[in-house]
Amino acid sequence: MYKILNYIQNYVKIKITGPRPQKFINICLRRRIAIWELTRLSEQEFTMCMHASEYLKNVRTAASKAGVKVNVIKKAGLIYTLRRYKSRKVLAVISVLLCALFVVVSSMVW
Repeated sequence: MYKILNYIQNYVKIKITGPRPQKFINICLRRRIAIWELTRLSEQEFTMCMHASEYLKNVRTAASKAGVKVNVIKKAGLIYTLRRYKSRKVLAVISVLLCALFVVVSSMVW
């Protein structure tokens, strides 16, 4: 259930590198930023996921306070998927037509 909600709300997977990545995590938790899939790669590197809106609002200031560097590894979510298929208008038209055909055919009694 949480995976579906996170996919709809869009999230980013980020990599934190620096001398004190724990301080960055503590700042995020104090600001009530939801983080998940927190993994420790080495002594000075972590990866974690957070909502894209929280990333855009708060991460730059938190990273500068903690003295770490933040890199986006992966962007995932409904908006990013729709952006990827934006130029494929024929696919969208065919999908709508097939759904309409399914509704029409399923309402008929055979």
